[in-house]
Amino acid sequence: MGISLAALLVMSVFFTGVLMMYRTTLFGNVVVSNAVDASVEQALEKSKTYIGISDVAASSTEACKIQVGVGNRGAIEIHDFDSMDVIVHYQGATAPVRLQYSSGNQNSLTGDDWTMTIDATKFPFEPSIFNPGEDAMIHGRLNLFLPDNISAIAVGTASGYVLRYSTGPVGVGPC
Repeated sequence: MGISLAALLVMSVFFTGVLMMYRTTLFGNVVVSNAVDASVEQALEKSKTYIGISDVAASSTEACKIQVGVGNRGAIEIHDFDSMDVIVHYQGATAPVRLQYSSGNQNSLTGDDWTMTIDATKFPFEPSIFNPGEDAMIHGRLNLFLPDNISAIAVGTASGYVLRYSTGPVGVGPC
């Protein structure tokens, strides 16, 4: 009787250990599954946003102003321009600059800021929302002390999508 009682005790400890390992594995699988689901949701949201850059040019009248032609090729509209990033990279000694969003028109820009205009004659509905399929123009004013060449423009959206566009040398200078 004593041997069978000892064997029963050993078996119950063994089964308790197996059950605890199973519960721990199950909990770990649930945590990993939830993390994968969250990652898929975030990637799906990013994939719905896509901005194409068609052209980057310096203003012919003022050397410190640039125009960036963009198009919303994604599936969702963009309206939170304040959360967007426009970053200008230079070829020379000038450090990259993140331009700040300004809600006015291109004539009210003061330096190291940008605004976006959507052609109201071409896209008359919701002129303050960048809808899918629409084209727009980003106007930027640079605060440069010496002439330099722009080598790339990076545009980032609130959802985390970033597009980097290599421009080739676009000559800009101080105003």
